[in-house]
Amino acid sequence: MKIQNHYLLAMSILLLVTCCEEPDNSSVSEVSVNKFSDSTLLDIYKLQDERKAEEIAAYFTSEIPEYRREAAMAMASVQDPAMIPFLAVLLDDPDSQVRSSAAYALGQTYDSAALPHLAQAMLQEDSARVVREIVESMGKVITQDSINILHSFVPESDPGKEGLSWGLYRAGLRNVHDPESVRRAMSLLDTSNTYLTRLGAAHFLSR
Repeated sequence: MKIQNHYLLAMSILLLVTCCEEPDNSSVSEVSVNKFSDSTLLDIYKLQDERKAEEIAAYFTSEIPEYRREAAMAMASVQDPAMIPFLAVLLDDPDSQVRSSAAYALGQTYDSAALPHLAQAMLQEDSARVVREIVESMGKVITQDSINILHSFVPESDPGKEGLSWGLYRAGLRNVHDPESVRRAMSLLDTSNTYLTRLGAAHFLSR
């Protein structure tokens, strides 16, 4: 068992190192220029720095998806549990990127009050990429008593498997796990799964 644990730890570190690639500076630069030329976005970022959650939430009803998305990401930085009901509304947003950002922000509250909203969204979401974010975020707010909710998720896509893998890891970081968590993580190490799926599972098992 010790040898296996050491192997998994070494594997996870190796995988982590190999995934650290240099970003595409040209695209990052272009996005940055575009964002900082928009006065509304600048206002959202200013409110984020000032941690004015209620004023950020006012942008959740904007007609422009980018503003709703950036407001949700700003709320992820503020991490105010009082904003959970407002973020939960965005889980039904017509824009998939807004829904994904809302799921991420709910996870960043690290508050179990977000769990029912994420669990419901997990059942009704039709975008595999959004499901990935939802399930990983569930791992940040799941409790030991509710761990079965995470185990009830049966991934039907590679992004779904990645979400489960990292959801288990996020839960494990808070010492929330059980034998079923270990069993599922072991199955996610299968070489047929994506690199990111196996990476998350390796991180979980190494701990």
